[in-house]
Amino acid sequence: MSQTPITEQSVLEKLNMAAETLSTGVTQLLAKADGEIALVSEHEASADPHGLSDASSPFRTKIQEVVEEETGKSAIIQNLAQSVADQGVTYAALKQTAATQSSQLSTVQQTVADQTTTIENLETTLSTAETNLTKLKDDLESGAIGGGSGGTPVSVPDITGPDTLAIGFANAFTLHATTGLSGGKIVQFIVQFAGASQTVNADGATGTGTVTLIPDAKTAAGTQMTISVRAKDSYGYVSKAATKTVTAVRSAVQNPTLTAPAPGAYVSPGSVTFATSAFATIGASDTHAASRFKITSDADGAVIIYDSGRNTTDKLTHTTTLTATLTPGATYYAFAQHEGSVLGVSGWSAPVAVVASSVQTPTILSPSASASINPSNVTITTSAFACAGGITDTHASTDWRITSDAEGNTVIAEALASTDLTSHVFASPGVTRGQTYYLWARHNGTVTGSSEWGRVQVSIQTYGHGVRVENKATVIGNPDGSPFAIRGRKVWIAVLDAQYRKHTTWGPFIDTVLPNIKIVSGKLDSTPGNPQLGNHYIRDSTKDAQFDASFPDYTDTSKGNTDYLVESTTGKYPSATHCRSVTLNDMPCDFGTIDIAMRINKLREFIDANDPTLVLYPDNGIVKSQYLWSSTESTHDAAYLIGISRNPNPGAKSLSKLVAPILEIPA
Repeated sequence: MSQTPITEQSVLEKLNMAAETLSTGVTQLLAKADGEIALVSEHEASADPHGLSDASSPFRTKIQEVVEEETGKSAIIQNLAQSVADQGVTYAALKQTAATQSSQLSTVQQTVADQTTTIENLETTLSTAETNLTKLKDDLESGAIGGGSGGTPVSVPDITGPDTLAIGFANAFTLHATTGLSGGKIVQFIVQFAGASQTVNADGATGTGTVTLIPDAKTAAGTQMTISVRAKDSYGYVSKAATKTVTAVRSAVQNPTLTAPAPGAYVSPGSVTFATSAFATIGASDTHAASRFKITSDADGAVIIYDSGRNTTDKLTHTTTLTATLTPGATYYAFAQHEGSVLGVSGWSAPVAVVASSVQTPTILSPSASASINPSNVTITTSAFACAGGITDTHASTDWRITSDAEGNTVIAEALASTDLTSHVFASPGVTRGQTYYLWARHNGTVTGSSEWGRVQVSIQTYGHGVRVENKATVIGNPDGSPFAIRGRKVWIAVLDAQYRKHTTWGPFIDTVLPNIKIVSGKLDSTPGNPQLGNHYIRDSTKDAQFDASFPDYTDTSKGNTDYLVESTTGKYPSATHCRSVTLNDMPCDFGTIDIAMRINKLREFIDANDPTLVLYPDNGIVKSQYLWSSTESTHDAAYLIGISRNPNPGAKSLSKLVAPILEIPA
C-alpha cells in the first residue's frame, strides 16, 4: 500500500515550526533543571547550613519533591519532544519518499525520452536502410553495380518466337538469359501478357525456359500485343524486362524466310538457287502443298523479272536459269511464298537484295593519269578480265575509245568489240598537241555482258623547237619551228639533259651486224675562211638535205640500233645500255644514229642554253665535251662521232666520249 505524499506545504511548514519551538523550550527547561540540580549538588557538598545532608530534613525533602516534580515535567516534555522528533522523522521519511518518487518519475521520464530518441533513431535508420535498399535494387537493375553481362546482375532475356500469335491457339516462345550475379543460375522467368502474370521455371544449366501464350478467342485480328519477360537468378535478383510486340492473327501459313540467295549475293544469267525455311503454320496444323519464287527489280515485289509460278516439287529448294536481261551491278530482290493444303498461301517472305553479276570495270594501267603522251601512237593497256562475285566468264572482246570530253560523248577514235583484249594501239588517232583527252576501255564477257567504262585523263604532248619535256629533255627541230626531215621522216628530237648523259666507251672491237658505212665528203659546209679544208663540217646553217647527202644509203634508225646493241650476245655496249636505262614519258630512250648526232651538234649551243642541269653537270655539256658518240658503225673497231672540229669521223670504240640519250618523236 503506497503512502499518500504530503502535498500541503503550508501545513508541513507550521508543524515543523511548532516542533522546533517545542524542542527549543524543552531543551532550555532541561538545561535549567540541570543547572538547579548542579547548584543543589554543590550546596550539598558544602557545609550543611540547611541540613541538606540530612536526608530526612524538611528542606531536603521539599527540594526532592520539587526536583521530582520538575523531573516528571521533564519526562513529559521529553516524551512530547520525542513525539515531535518522531513526527519529524516521519515527515523526513515522507519527504524522502516524495523525493524518491520524484526522482523515479524523472528517471521514467528520461527513460521514455531516451526510448523516444531510440525509436526516432531506429525509424531514421530504417528509412535510410529502405532508401539504400531501393538504390541498391535500382543500381543492380540498371547495371551500375553487380556482375553478369554488361555489368547487369541478370541479363535481359531473349524472347524467341513468332511475330504473330494465333488467336485461340497455344503459341510457344523460348526464353533465355545468361548467368546472373556472381554466377547465379537462372531459375525463373516472370512473364507478363495480356494483363496476366505467370512464372516459368528455367533450366539452370542453360538459362532456358518455354512459355505458352494463348490470345483470347475474342481478340481482334491485327491487335498489337506485348510480351514482357524478366529473368530471375538463384540469388533472387531480377533482370530488366525484355519486350516483344506481336500481332494477333487468325490461323495461317507462316511467311517463309529465304535462306538463299544470301543478302548481297551476285546473280547472273547462269544458275540461280532459292532456298527457304521449313514450312510452318500459325495456329492450326497444315501440310506443305506448293511454293512460289520470284525476282523483282523493286523491293515491293511488283516489277517481276522472274516468276517460278506454283511449284509442287521444288518446295524448299528451287534452281533456275535466268533468261531475263539483268543490268550489271543493279540491285534486284528475291522472294518466296509457301502454300498449305488447307490454309492456303502465306504472305511473301521479306525481300532479299541481290546484285546482278557483272564484268569488273577494267583499270587502265598505262598511260598513267595526267600523263603527257605521244600523239602518233596512243597505246592503252588495261588490267586483266574479271567478274564481280566470283562468277566465271570468258573475256570475249574489249571496247576502246578516245574522247575529247570527260562524259565520253565526243569520240575522236574508237575500236569496238576488239580482239585486242588488254592492250590496243591507236596509230595516228588525229589528236591535237597540247589538248586534253580521255582514254576509255570496257571489257565484254561472253555471258555476263559488258563492264562499266574505265577511264583515264591524259594530255597530248606539245612538241616543237625548244619545248621542254618532263623538265628533263629539250626538243629540237629546225630553228624556223619545223620538225627535222630525216630521209623523208618528219621528226622532233628530244635530247636528254646533261644530268642524264654519260662519258663512256662505245663498245668492244667486234664487227656487228650493223652496216659499216662511209661518209660522202663535200656535202656539208666548209670552215669559214678556209674553203681549202673541204665541205665536211657542220654549221648552224647546215640543212637536212646536206645531212642526208653525207650518208645517202644509210637507213638505220636510233631505236633499231639500240635494240640490237642492248640485246646482243656478242658483247657489251655501254653506250647503248646507258641510253636505254633512261626514260622519257615512260618510254626508254635510244642511242642516236649519226643523223641524230649531226643535228644535235648543229644546235649544241641552243641545247646547252636550255639545260637547267648544266650548272651541276658542266662536263656533260654538248659544247664542252667536244665529242659526241653516235650508234652508227664505221668498221669493226670504230664508230662515228662528232669531233672537236664539228665534223663526223670514225673513232675507236674504246674511246670514252659523251653519250646523249634521245627520243625520236614523229611529227
